[in-house]
Amino acid sequence: MNNLAVTLGDLGQLDEAVRMLDITIKQMRLTLDDEHTHTKIALNNLARYSATISSKESIKH
Repeated sequence: MNNLAVTLGDLGQLDEAVRMLDITIKQMRLTLDDEHTHTKIALNNLARYSATISSKESIKH
């Protein structure tokens, strides 16, 4: 699901990407742990898209 979220983000669907990453990270934490590489990648993607959304919102105001 991380790959799908990244694809959505690349297509500009940032809100949907963040929503999907939230779900993905919750599942990864249950099955893997916070130190697993895949979890860290998903967390990084979440941070990147969240920062982009915040940046776009601050430009509007």
